[in-house]
Amino acid sequence: MVYFLSHRAHRDYPWLNLKKGQQIYKVLADSLSDLLEWGKRFGLTRPHISRSGIPHFDLWGSRLVLIKMQGIKGDHKKIYRRRFLRKAN
Repeated sequence: MVYFLSHRAHRDYPWLNLKKGQQIYKVLADSLSDLLEWGKRFGLTRPHISRSGIPHFDLWGSRLVLIKMQGIKGDHKKIYRRRFLRKAN
């Protein structure tokens, strides 16, 4: 299963063309294979996966359209915390 976490950039990331306060979605999954399968549908591959913490895709800017295509609404922090932060500890 794939999960989405909405948040805002905590600072500027000039190399990503991302400014503080811009919307970002983290896309996580129960397994790396689930994550890669989801990403493959949208042209995202293993090199696009963030290397910090639990494997995930970060989507911002023009890639936020992928979230809208999924019909994702609201904030999913509780799901993220329950399923992924517990595993990381």
